[in-house]
Parts: sequence; structure tokens; C-alpha cells
Amino acid sequence: TDPSNLVTWVESHDTYVEASTHPSNKKTARQYAVIASRKGSVGMYLARPSNTFEVGVCADYFFENEEVAVSNRFHNRFVGCEEAQTAFGSVYVNERYNDEMAGAMLVNFGNKGEYEITFAHLKDGIYYNQMTMDKVTVKDGKAMVNFDDTGIVVLTKSLHELRPTISLTERSVSFADSLSIKITIHNETEAYYTINGGSKVALSGQQTVTIGSVVDDQNMVNLDIYVKNGEFAIERHLHFRKVQLIDGYLNIVNLKPSYLTDYKLYYWAWGGGSNGTWLNDYTVQNGVVLLDFSNKPYTGFLLAIFNLDYNIPNLNAWDNNLVKQTGDIDTKAKFYDATNF
Repeated sequence: TDPSNLVTWVESHDTYVEASTHPSNKKTARQYAVIASRKGSVGMYLARPSNTFEVGVCADYFFENEEVAVSNRFHNRFVGCEEAQTAFGSVYVNERYNDEMAGAMLVNFGNKGEYEITFAHLKDGIYYNQMTMDKVTVKDGKAMVNFDDTGIVVLTKSLHELRPTISLTERSVSFADSLSIKITIHNETEAYYTINGGSKVALSGQQTVTIGSVVDDQNMVNLDIYVKNGEFAIERHLHFRKVQLIDGYLNIVNLKPSYLTDYKLYYWAWGGGSNGTWLNDYTVQNGVVLLDFSNKPYTGFLLAIFNLDYNIPNLNAWDNNLVKQTGDIDTKAKFYDATNF
């Protein structure tokens, strides 16, 4: 079929869940760069889920990194242009060109360092690596190209300011007591954050911001981050909920009330020599489900709901007649946020 009818990808949600091991983010980004460089088809980059594969939960934001973004910008810039694919050892090259402009995506699947590359459609002159803004000179159709550990070089004739980047160790989650968030920024001329609309606090390099001492009337902490470099700016608006825990229990917070009224709520617990058992010896206080593991040998559990008219025939055997379940939860956790359950 025509490439315009296709969506191409390195991994999908199915292949990711079914795989026993996963390639590194950097390797996936290099493979995606090949896809993004192609003429006609549209590439898809998977936002990887959590280790428990909860539906709708994004756990990996590597797709925001510059090596993915620069591949997308290359793809968008050369829509409608011709392509010419070649390889030089471990280096994949795709030249995109028309009568007015030309550029190249180079992806090195080998060791970082300098490689000599021959081009058929890039005219002699100075090009810029959009990952680093380093100059690359093409002379007599050849150039020495230096690859860093990203393995990705995007060559165009334009010189742009480097885009600012933000990396975060935590996203919008619930927390108890306090939460430390490591913020790493690059290529910034101006950067700051605010908490709940308060005063601006300057950011640079890598900093750790600890939240929890100030919350709004909904027990929320709103963290806003702004990073700018020239004409380019990035904003992140994050919302964290501080939960008030009841001591001595594992607290299940933000559970849908209907799970307690319209369904039967059980938890499947295992560990300490047990293959697993269904239990419903929980208490509820102010909408929070409380589980007491203090005198139980279990190391892990998951929550599940069953229809009201269903009775589990064997409490010591897994039952597939459940309506819905969570991923695995550690019994040593202080709380579990059931927002996505």
C-alpha cells in the first residue's frame, strides 16, 4: 500500500506488554529516528506504561527528550521531499531533498565518535547538527560527522538556537508527608518555578524541589515550571495531591465510591508461603479503604471488584470472573492511589 496509509512504530502497547525485556530509551529513540526520517509514512512513539501495565498510566516521558523532538521536527520540515537511504557501516543515512532545500538524518547504531559520510544530495557547504548546533562541512560530497551517545545527527542548513529541555523525576501523583522532585534543565536563558501561584524561584542545571509544606484548600500542590531559550519556551504544569493518612494501615485513597456500593471489593494477597487468597477484611473511613497487614505474612496484593450477585467459589484460587483489577501493590507501601483503578 502507499506509505501514506501506514503508521510505523518501534514498539506498540501490545509488543511492550508481551516482551520479557525492553531496549533502552536511547536505542528506541535511534530506531524511531529512522522511522521519523522516512518519506510518506507517519511514525508513532510509544509513551511507555508503568511496570504493572495499568491502562492509561504513562510512566516514561522520554518522548519529551530532544533526540525524539529533533526527529519529529526533521520529519515535519521535509514533508513532500524525496528521500535517499544509504548506510556506512553502523551509520544509517537518509537524505531528504527537493529543488530548494536538503537535509539528512544520520543514526549511528555503533560506537560514538567521528565517521566519514558521503552524501549524494547535500550540496557542498556548512550544515548544522540540530542536536548540538555544531558545524559540519560538506566538501566534495563528503563530511566528517561526530556522533555523541545519542547516536543521532540531524543536518540542515539553518542555524537555530538550541531548544530548552526539562527532565522531571516525578509527575502529577499523590504523596504523603513530603515529595522531592528532581528538575533538570538544559539550554536555558531563563528558568523558574512557582508553587501554588507563589513567587518565582530561579532554576538552573539540576535542582531538587521538595513540596508538601504548602497546600491549597483541596490539599493540592500546583507546581508550574517555565524554561526559555530565545524564541523557544517550555512550560510544565504539574498537580500533586497530598493525602492525609490514617496510621497503622495501608490506605487506599481516591477509590471510586461505586466500587464500595455497586460491586464487591476484594483484594488478592500473596507471600509468606501462600500462593494467594481472596480477602475482604477491610474497613472504610471517610471514603478511604484501610488494610491491616501488620499481623499477616503477605508481601503483595492487588485490588479487584466483582459483581454484587457473584460469590467467589474458592477463596484460595484465582478467579477470572472479576470485573476489574489493579496491578501488583507492595504491602509495605503507606498508601495506594486508586485514581486510575
